[in-house]
Amino acid sequence: MANTRKQNGRVIEYTNQTPFETDFLYSNMYNMVNASYLASAILASGNSNATLVAGLACTQNSSPNLSVLIGQGVMFNYQEFDATAYGVISADTASTDNLYKPYIQTTQYNTTSSLPTLCGGPLTFTPPGSGTTNYLLQATFLTTDTDSLSRPYFNPANPAAPIYNTEPQTRWDTIFYSLKSAVSPAIPTPDAGYVGLYVIAVASGATQILNSNISVYSGAPFITESLTQKVSYNSLQQSKPIYALDTGTANNYVVSPTPAYTALQAGTRIFMKAANTNTATSVLNVSGLGNVGIQVNSLSGVQQLVGNEIISGQLYEFIYDGTKFTLLNPTELGSEFVGASAYSSGTVSLPVATVPTKIAFDTSEFDTNGFFTSGTNRMTALYAGYYRISSMLAANTTSNASRDHSYYIQIYKNGSLFKTINEMTQTSLGDTVAGSQVVKAAANDYFEIWGVNGDPTNALTVPSNAPGYTNQQTSSFQFEYLGNHP
Repeated sequence: MANTRKQNGRVIEYTNQTPFETDFLYSNMYNMVNASYLASAILASGNSNATLVAGLACTQNSSPNLSVLIGQGVMFNYQEFDATAYGVISADTASTDNLYKPYIQTTQYNTTSSLPTLCGGPLTFTPPGSGTTNYLLQATFLTTDTDSLSRPYFNPANPAAPIYNTEPQTRWDTIFYSLKSAVSPAIPTPDAGYVGLYVIAVASGATQILNSNISVYSGAPFITESLTQKVSYNSLQQSKPIYALDTGTANNYVVSPTPAYTALQAGTRIFMKAANTNTATSVLNVSGLGNVGIQVNSLSGVQQLVGNEIISGQLYEFIYDGTKFTLLNPTELGSEFVGASAYSSGTVSLPVATVPTKIAFDTSEFDTNGFFTSGTNRMTALYAGYYRISSMLAANTTSNASRDHSYYIQIYKNGSLFKTINEMTQTSLGDTVAGSQVVKAAANDYFEIWGVNGDPTNALTVPSNAPGYTNQQTSSFQFEYLGNHP
């Protein structure tokens, strides 16, 4: 029979045919090939893949002592087909024939009483004279021909007298364990060809090892999520792998999807229901992997958050670019009108000699969010972002003599002059001046409207009983939130 070990085949036998040794050996090899390729397909393995481990839980004994239990499990490794001859089939160490081979442990071992010598046992944990010793439980792959038995061979010289030879009956692919120790807090590193699985701390005078003394080695290649967990219909229905509730604080968002993420990769998506509204730059921590900055895309480029892009109780989607999370659906309060309007019900009076005067607005026209404070005649930015400030002053003179003098509107920010938004030379009684300005504000910045009269001798005012001015205009102050980013 040709050497077809890498094919997915089945050995054929015919009635009364005398089987060859290779008929049985190739059947076994085909089974190994099938299992290896199935593992490779599920685990997405290949030449560059490192060892993967499933199961092999390390726990304390039911009656704790200075030993641990190693549960059932398997280690996968991409390696040569057969390092030594398999019966009459020669060894195959060609890299082109490599397989993702499973090394299986089918029973639970006690490290001191039931771990076979062939698997490295027994293992001894010795308490130090002082301090603590950290033991590294490491593992490697062992292929052994075992179960030797004296069996008859055909004797062509005398067929009635078989030749008896003692040969191994089983090729055993198993896991071999050993211990390395170091004085705490140092942790041993695995030997060449081994992978670290668990760190077991044994203190001076210890008589038992508890689960609290056992931790997973930081570089252990355990498979932490099964295929059914990853693709189960229920899991996909509930979006468990990508959706979680925020359990952090404002500006510091924390989510713990199920199953937990072991690393972030470019393209990772997360959906979060926010528990808090952000007030400034913010970070997102996924599965305890550390804080990652959040950014948004705007017309002027990629920017950090400034406040109110994330609102408590709302759902948000993030995508990781390898460095930061981009918030794909930031809340923009300015997408619908958010603002306030106030007006003056009486005549505005501006003194002479260009003295700035804060305008009193005694009536709030609409103010759902509470921007306007009537006592101080100011609008306060509740959110960081951009605002449009608009104002009209209907300041009137008492005589035509003052028509050739200008008057104008000023915006004050946090008590200081910020911007002059319009100026007009009065040409008739009852003229108004109006204008608007877009400003950038931090949360709690406040704004006021001030008027300035350029007439050095006459105040700008009209008595309420002046002839012809019974329906005089009022002055207004509008404050509109535009959004977080330009």
